[in-house]
Amino acid sequence: YDGAGNYGHDCIEFTVCDTTPAPEDTCPPFVFDWHPADGDTFCFGGPIDFMIRDPVGLGTGCPICSGIDMESIEAVMIATSPGGDVDTFIFEHSSGLITDPAGSCDVYVVLDTAYYSLGPGDAVRLCVGASDGVGNYGHDCIEFTVCDTTMPTDTCPPVFLGWLPDSCLPVYG
Repeated sequence: YDGAGNYGHDCIEFTVCDTTPAPEDTCPPFVFDWHPADGDTFCFGGPIDFMIRDPVGLGTGCPICSGIDMESIEAVMIATSPGGDVDTFIFEHSSGLITDPAGSCDVYVVLDTAYYSLGPGDAVRLCVGASDGVGNYGHDCIEFTVCDTTMPTDTCPPVFLGWLPDSCLPVYG
């Protein structure tokens, strides 16, 4: 209203800008769920495997996960025999690592047995590293020993559980 009692109106549209910067991924990936675990004895009971995680969520201090850069995953295994001989095995994304994404922030990794050889009593150090989607790099190492016996061999003959067919077959001339 103005001083003479006249009324006028108009409308406008506007947007309030969010000036809060987008959260950044500042946390490097880490390795967990090792098999074998650090300090264990490995007796050929399954593969050598582990998980890599780009951390995110409450309690981690990491506001977002940019994912694991699959091409960056690398591992080095150093096996020292009881006699002191040292073998070094290097694994990369396309050479000796079998990877399986387990969601957007985790990757399951298995070492391909065609790329390494462990002997009875070997002392093994395994180091794994990876980068996330924005280049944060993390790595970790474990140590384990190999059983002092060789991998068990199959000494049992096959067992017949049933015969097929269980009835007579017709004779064809």
